Amino acid sequence: HTCNRYNPALSADDDDERFALFFTDRYHAHDEGERLMRERAKGFVGIFEDEEMESDHQEQPGSGWFRMGYSTEQQLNTLESSVLSLAKARNFLKYSYVARFADTATPRSKKDLLSPDATEKSVDSSSKNAKVDSTSAGLFEAQQATLELVTERLTRLISTNLNPILDREGEIGLTRFFRVMEFQRNSIEQWIRRMAQCRQGQENK
Repeated sequence: HTCNRYNPALSADDDDERFALFFTDRYHAHDEGERLMRERAKGFVGIFEDEEMESDHQEQPGSGWFRMGYSTEQQLNTLESSVLSLAKARNFLKYSYVARFADTATPRSKKDLLSPDATEKSVDSSSKNAKVDSTSAGLFEAQQATLELVTERLTRLISTNLNPILDREGEIGLTRFFRVMEFQRNSIEQWIRRMAQCRQGQENK
């Protein structure tokens, strides 16, 4: 999964601008994804309290999901928790790009503001920590890529029309489908915790 990786331009003339635009685009993509999930989550409010939702001809929040096959309380609970986990993941991912940008964005003019002696000391100091910083940054980027992957997988799952599954495999197929959904949701929660712990460890060094 490489959508979280910035590829430098062949020409360095506009690389700073492209670098900033890449992280800005990733931030806004996840911000929009989070907004959509939070809007969808609103449809679950009071969904079990309306006894006539399935029979009401007027479109109401959530009624479309009933027609798509979400027919039990457990299935709807799994869907709701998955939508909320996706909103959480999108929020976490968008700010992870802010963190990476802050870690790696260094104006080219910074070295020009330093005296020759200060520049030499800065380069020497940076080289000592380069290997550690590079390893930490690489680990964070790899974890971010994995979280991106599981987030996209769960996004596809919650958008799946369940009627074909029900027709082909019956209730057993639906049960299996929601188990996969729950597994992906748990994977998201675990990767968020892992990344947060990794980041905390880096900041404490």
